Amino acid sequence: MIRASHIALECRNISEPYAFFTGVLGLKPKLGFTFEGQRIAVLGAGGLDIELIEDPEAVERFASLHIAFKVRNIEAAIEAVRRQGITVIRDVYTPTKGIREALIEGPIGLVVQFVEEHPATLIWRAVKGEFRKWHDFPGDTPAEQSFVADNGDAPMPPSGAAPTNSSNGPV
Repeated sequence: MIRASHIALECRNISEPYAFFTGVLGLKPKLGFTFEGQRIAVLGAGGLDIELIEDPEAVERFASLHIAFKVRNIEAAIEAVRRQGITVIRDVYTPTKGIREALIEGPIGLVVQFVEEHPATLIWRAVKGEFRKWHDFPGDTPAEQSFVADNGDAPMPPSGAAPTNSSNGPV
């Protein structure tokens, strides 16, 4: 089984993002080392780590990239970052019933999203059939629709084909 490991962020100076992720968001340092002249810090983020890589030539603007963190109380999370002087880009909004989100300004041009999920509401909506599968959206071809997984939300290879890792061949 494949599981997500980490997200790597290259930054000119590791200090600002390190202070943000540990001080503002409370992530825990896991590793710190130098590799090929670059300082690297790995921060625990509840199952998916954040890896900060210092590269003096890094481009520090992320046009559409954001990192999302689940929170139990989105109002409390937003209030906590406001008290620390962090800019709230978009206050709490509801993209769909059962999910609430907010966006804040992170370091090095990164957008950080807080997500508050209400599992009971989401489960009830799923049972009622309120969620469309990705292949139900207009423009999808029958060939694309045939690759829907048993759970209805992830593409599967054709029957009998070996799963592959795009960079390394068969998994």
